[in-house]
Amino acid sequence: MKERSASPTQTPGPVVAYFLATRGAWYSFLFALPILLGYELLLFVFRPRWVNGADAFLDRLLAPLGLQHSLWGWPLLIVICGLCCWYFDGARKRLAGQQLQGRFFLGMFTESFVYALFLGGVVTRLMRLMAGDWQLQIGGSGGVLNSVIQSLGAGLYEELVFRVLLMGLLLLILMKGCKADQVISWVVAVVISSLVFSAVHYVGLGSDAFSLESFIFRFLAGAVLASLYAARGFGIAVWTHALYDLMVMLR
Repeated sequence: MKERSASPTQTPGPVVAYFLATRGAWYSFLFALPILLGYELLLFVFRPRWVNGADAFLDRLLAPLGLQHSLWGWPLLIVICGLCCWYFDGARKRLAGQQLQGRFFLGMFTESFVYALFLGGVVTRLMRLMAGDWQLQIGGSGGVLNSVIQSLGAGLYEELVFRVLLMGLLLLILMKGCKADQVISWVVAVVISSLVFSAVHYVGLGSDAFSLESFIFRFLAGAVLASLYAARGFGIAVWTHALYDLMVMLR
């Protein structure tokens, strides 16, 4: 009797390989790195009147450890975390024969740009489905330079605080501590993190005046970004957020 030969392991197609690779920690870190460097450089050179709220929160959180915000303070901690991503994700993939693909970053930027273009329209459509026509006015002020600094800071540090840290903590509590269902845990984490994300826009220096319309808009936008983070990873969520804010502020 003739033995059946084992079928070779199927390698994913180029599209599947792109989506699998670019969601990983190493690609996400490298893709978000220009925003980190650009924001920190602009802060160092121009020293704006205020920084992003999530940025200020991290500063207060890590100050007791001696990691105040500076070019050599806690942003350096982010780079160290990126090197850990390289060790656990990038090095492992290279050992498996998966080389870093430069063209993937162009695809990630294109994705982020398209998501940013449609983000506002999707959220506005959701609001109209909820309660008809809303009178909403969200924009920026302070000129082009201030808009760029705020957009980069919001894209990077709000995604870091509200998606990576807050959602990660909530998922850890729900799934590991409470043994909750995975889908339910993700839904609860998205809702809670999005509520907090929206609320902090009305607290602190440079905060906006509260209105129900803007609160709901930001909550829904946070939920969309949280879902994007879950599906496509940190890097694309950062660029989508930053590009969207920049489009809104400069229009």
